[in-house]
Amino acid sequence: SKPLVVAVNKTDARDPSDLTPPEEALLQTMRDAGAHVVFMSTFTEQGVQQVKQTACDLLLAQRVEAKLQSSRVESVIGRIRVAEPPPSADGAPARRQTFVPASVL
Repeated sequence: SKPLVVAVNKTDARDPSDLTPPEEALLQTMRDAGAHVVFMSTFTEQGVQQVKQTACDLLLAQRVEAKLQSSRVESVIGRIRVAEPPPSADGAPARRQTFVPASVL
């Protein structure tokens, strides 16, 4: 199932700290069910970016998890190799200069 983000809007008109106990209980029920509750105001644009970031982060995490659980990962994971240059003589990590060929520019 897809992750759920509940965006509570109009925080410019009413502060989240002013919620009544039944409203708080409703939000807590949503949180307990796995929803991510984020407060925002489209009028002042406060929290809008946080809603977008939360949604993107949750979807990305779900997609990565789905990829890791697929059977294709097992067939590819053994062929992945990360190459690192050996350390220099004094033990410091090797530094390589950036080189962009003139033909690319």
